[in-house]
Amino acid sequence: ALGISDFQKELSQTLNSFGFLLDAPIINIDNKETNAKFGKFNLIENSSLAQIIFDLIKSITPVNQTPKASAANCILAGLSLYYENFQTEKSTPEIFELCAQLMKLGADRKQILENLYQTKNQELLFTTHNIKA
Repeated sequence: ALGISDFQKELSQTLNSFGFLLDAPIINIDNKETNAKFGKFNLIENSSLAQIIFDLIKSITPVNQTPKASAANCILAGLSLYYENFQTEKSTPEIFELCAQLMKLGADRKQILENLYQTKNQELLFTTHNIKA
């Protein structure tokens, strides 16, 4: 479960008659202090989910292997969203070091920013129309 604070509250309507995954153990990963800690394993930290996932990946990856560029791209995109393109006060030097590490692994910050913050034609026309009005 990723980013779900309360399993019963958020997922009880989606359970089938057999229960969630036939009562398989749940790994609960979240960044909210209000998390109900419903998993067999609970990884709750006050940071972005992308950062928590990357730390988990590093902890279980053999020393001689590194995450692929596509994984690094996804994690950097998550960090960019969480830290609002690194414009918030939450953006610490450690976060920038993590971003540099991800870019060394092949994450493409320029591509991420182009895809996350691109203006669609309809949005541009809507904005232009409202400015003239």
